[in-house]
Amino acid sequence: MKSTAMMVGIGAIMLFAPAMAMAQEQYGGTYFANRIRAPKEALELGVSAGYAQGIGFLRDGEANKVSNVSGPGFGVGGLIGYRFTPQFSLAVTTEYGELRGKRDNSARTLSPGVEAAFHMSPYRRIDPWVSLGVGYRFFWDVDTTPGATALTHGLRLGRAAIGLDMRAGEHVAIGPMVGADVNMMLWDRGPDGVQRAIPRDNLAVSTFFFAGIQGRFDVTDRYARDPAMLESAAR
Repeated sequence: MKSTAMMVGIGAIMLFAPAMAMAQEQYGGTYFANRIRAPKEALELGVSAGYAQGIGFLRDGEANKVSNVSGPGFGVGGLIGYRFTPQFSLAVTTEYGELRGKRDNSARTLSPGVEAAFHMSPYRRIDPWVSLGVGYRFFWDVDTTPGATALTHGLRLGRAAIGLDMRAGEHVAIGPMVGADVNMMLWDRGPDGVQRAIPRDNLAVSTFFFAGIQGRFDVTDRYARDPAMLESAAR
């Protein structure tokens, strides 16, 4: 799985490099020193892929330790949101992970949610960003025997991520990202198909990590220029 994530990263860099070279020829000078307009009032779409792994407990008890149920795996994600300003956006997100099973055949996880992102250098080619969000997490302990798959689900109490947008153009960016969340599972459904609330004394916390590549696409005809450059030009 680690090699798969590495291949995704290498592939993304290979796809991104020609765009960087073309932009450098177009604008001249040092590519990363160039300023660029930032999107605002934009529909924002994003996709991501990379390495995923969980730690902690689905519920109290050694048998319910995430590392005893699943190993590392491959994750993909998507978002659709709105870029209110060059610095701030709000989005609906979802993440899916296919993990190596340890107890049964495989393990899967799905996490819909909402998140807010803040861009630190929206007028630069390299734009660091941070995001915070909340949501819900589903975790399946998959068995190919009919009716034998177990489901645990509950609140995604918080998720934090950081990344770099390497901007190939005014409306396209791609770059590395890492993130982690904190979950508390509240319900489970065993092979008998009966869903039960997890007793309060058995509640526990789990964390899922993600590291990979994210592409971001802004759909808009409205852009903002760097205020510092406008002030300099006016002098």
